[in-house]
Amino acid sequence: MITHNHEVKMTLILVVLCLLICGACERVLEEERAPLVPIKLGAVPPTTTLPAPVFDLATAEVDVAQAASNGVQVSALDDLCILEYERAGAGLRVAAKHLPRGNAPRTLFVMLRAAAPAPAVLVGYGVAGTIGAMSALSIDHAARLSFWGYGADVWQDTTVPTQRWTSLAATYNGTNLTLYVDGETVKSATYALNTAPGMLCMGEKLVGAISDVRIWDRALSADEVKSVHASSLARLR
Repeated sequence: MITHNHEVKMTLILVVLCLLICGACERVLEEERAPLVPIKLGAVPPTTTLPAPVFDLATAEVDVAQAASNGVQVSALDDLCILEYERAGAGLRVAAKHLPRGNAPRTLFVMLRAAAPAPAVLVGYGVAGTIGAMSALSIDHAARLSFWGYGADVWQDTTVPTQRWTSLAATYNGTNLTLYVDGETVKSATYALNTAPGMLCMGEKLVGAISDVRIWDRALSADEVKSVHASSLARLR
């Protein structure tokens, strides 16, 4: 009986000691635990909220069968639509509402992967045959970017790379037109537009691929063009 009581007492003592030790360890850990400090990220560009475009290839209604008959293969990559042109042809034409007309501000943007230097209209609309009535991004035989207004054109000397995705853009604020390659300004000029309404054409005479065709009804800033370039390129890689 004495032995049994002694064992019970010893067990109780051990339990109490364990509780005291655990409590002491927990207090030490609390004291040694360093407070969480927010990490300050440097050189991070501010996020840019863009207005909704008046045309976006990703949400446009494309007749896949008609495109195939013109040698254009339509595919999707996540939320992007890619148009691949097997041969130089008439391109793909789609109906698009609310495209900027006359002398209204605008931005045209397209991702291009040309197979080789060759003349092509990448994205454009209006009426050919009247000076200043077109609004289009194009490249010439040397793959130099231009804004084509049908006789009222802005050319620059930068050669667009081939065999890789390159962003091309033109912004117009009603007076000045600026061309961009890969988010960088390559040409700026005073320009008078009088764009007529017409079907939107993409990839006329192009051999290669285009994607992320977007048109805004205002001139994006240089920072906004860089933001669009970076996000689009990241999705296509």
